[in-house]
Amino acid sequence: MTAVKPVQPSRLSEPSPRVDGDCATALSALYIYTLADAARLTQFCVPTVRRWAVGEKFVYKGEIRRSPGVIGCAPRWIGDTPHVTFRQLLSMRVVRGLRALGMPLKTIRRIGAMAAAESGDPVPLATLRFRTDGAAALLILDHARRARIEPEAPPAEDDPHETDSWQAIFADMLDRSLFRDVDWLDGRPVRWWPMGRDRSIVVDPRVVGGMPHVAGTRVRAAVIAADMRSWCDGEAAIRTVAAAHGITAQQLRDAVHFETVWLAPRDAAPVRSGSSPEPETPSAPSGRPAPSQAA
Repeated sequence: MTAVKPVQPSRLSEPSPRVDGDCATALSALYIYTLADAARLTQFCVPTVRRWAVGEKFVYKGEIRRSPGVIGCAPRWIGDTPHVTFRQLLSMRVVRGLRALGMPLKTIRRIGAMAAAESGDPVPLATLRFRTDGAAALLILDHARRARIEPEAPPAEDDPHETDSWQAIFADMLDRSLFRDVDWLDGRPVRWWPMGRDRSIVVDPRVVGGMPHVAGTRVRAAVIAADMRSWCDGEAAIRTVAAAHGITAQQLRDAVHFETVWLAPRDAAPVRSGSSPEPETPSAPSGRPAPSQAA
């Protein structure tokens, strides 16, 4: 049995979400997550996440074309590997929620483009403002769709009950996918509690390279889970490993649960009738899209 090497616990207090604005913006704009990282943290498969981030090829009238991704700015290629920012990572969670509502990628792309034009933010899905801008764009697109279906029909008054229903569904999806468990600064995300605020695991681009870790420390959840795998189960092992890392037994349990249970892919997300099932398997991308400005 391999003994766990004691780790000097961090004496720093838990970083406050109210950090310097320029620093928070710069760190959240770093391209630090590979698509494999993003797939794990969004609980989806890599091909689907690649399609959302990079786009895909398609043939139109005998000509090969490429559709862009749906997370705003294109990922940045570092060597042969595309990387995304913290905000793009959270945008993928919004896309996952919209897909679970049965919304096609084409519609999500149009909603994102309209919200970006309205807000001036190239990554509009991961902003507080998207809750209103996205709902407004969705209603505009729905009105346009109805006009195409019944072009001769006289304009009708909006049904307030139907409008309220869509807005409620949209807001609830965003709450579950993004707003409920994210700390914000000036309308942009700076920290995410993937298992909820009542658990100790946090993702913060300012700490340990943006990898999931125990809040208030610099101990990564993956390191804790790896150390526990070298021990037999039991309270004695939990106490020993927790003490080695300077964390509590409950924090250790949260880290192990996160790595072994929470990160398990959930490709079979519920999709409304009439929409494409997940996972979405794209064609292999041809070439690399030019990197755009930082998110």
